[in-house]
Amino acid sequence: MQKVYGVACDSFTWPYGKNDEALKSRAMESVNAQAQAIVSAADAKEAELANVNITKNIWPWFWGLMGQKCVQIDGYAIPKGLSAAAEARKKAAEEAAEEARQANTHSCEGWKYLAMGSSTTKEDAQKALETFTRDSKSTDPHTQACALEGLGFLYQYGLGVKQDKTKAIQFYEQEGKLGYGIGYGNIAGIFQDSDEKKMSYYLDLCNQAPHKPGGNGRDGGCALAAGLGGD
Repeated sequence: MQKVYGVACDSFTWPYGKNDEALKSRAMESVNAQAQAIVSAADAKEAELANVNITKNIWPWFWGLMGQKCVQIDGYAIPKGLSAAAEARKKAAEEAAEEARQANTHSCEGWKYLAMGSSTTKEDAQKALETFTRDSKSTDPHTQACALEGLGFLYQYGLGVKQDKTKAIQFYEQEGKLGYGIGYGNIAGIFQDSDEKKMSYYLDLCNQAPHKPGGNGRDGGCALAAGLGGD
């Protein structure tokens, strides 16, 4: 809420008082201009005027026959809503945040039990297995995909379970079918040294997925998931 103020004055000769509406209109133009500036500065849609006071003052100069008359308007402008540009920015920010959330396939609980390399303990691997198994039945597609990737990871590297790349591929493929390309990218990595045709097939599926890892080309997310990115 910010103060706004407008005043308009005219000289008069007797009788005076006939041009109050014209003066009021001019003073209100100033008030509205200030309110609009406040709206622009606040990136708002509009402004609501509050506590508006209209005051008329008369100053006689010559026995009441000549003088000056002023109409003063003061009050407060309260910005309301968001401008179209602000709404667009807000929507874009929300979409970017959701896109980032969808791209983060390690956001579900099970991943917190997994450390890099061989430092994952049997106890932590078992906790991860239990958590991923539970979350793989989630009704939220993102949580489900995240958990399926975790199960694929456990079976691919034999953490908490007997190593079984066939099962790993099954879990990764389920993730891919939910629209998360990194599952296909992980399968491409499994076939990297054994079947170039299958590797290319799953890389293509990864790149076509609605939620694919970021980037393009050799250093893109799908290539990195397959272990192909970098120098």
